[in-house]
Amino acid sequence: MGLAAASSFYSSKTEELKRVLCSSPRGKFSYYIRVYVGFLVSFFPTVKLYNFADRLNQYHKVTGVSGVPSGRKHYFGEQFPTEVYLPTISGLFEGRTVPLEHDTDRYLSNLYGRNYMELPPEDQREKHFR
Repeated sequence: MGLAAASSFYSSKTEELKRVLCSSPRGKFSYYIRVYVGFLVSFFPTVKLYNFADRLNQYHKVTGVSGVPSGRKHYFGEQFPTEVYLPTISGLFEGRTVPLEHDTDRYLSNLYGRNYMELPPEDQREKHFR
């Protein structure tokens, strides 16, 4: 999570979000880290945080590896050769046409295991905040 996102999380946290995230030890840890970091960076204007991140990113090397920093496995858990992500393909998701990863099978297998097309038992499903 970026510094600007942490600041945004801190300023928009709700009791419902806290209840959902704190329902597991890992979620509780994540919630309190986000609140703490968000509090620390909330003293800086958001535009300064974005400018700082832009300055850091302008010196990157082209490595042939891409990732999803805000994904469910965070940045390093979703790193693949760029060919897994690009070029994107179009697909249907809940009745809408959306861009998808080029190799959706590899991406989804990494996130959910080989049997990602089968729903897990209800007590093992992830909870999502709405």
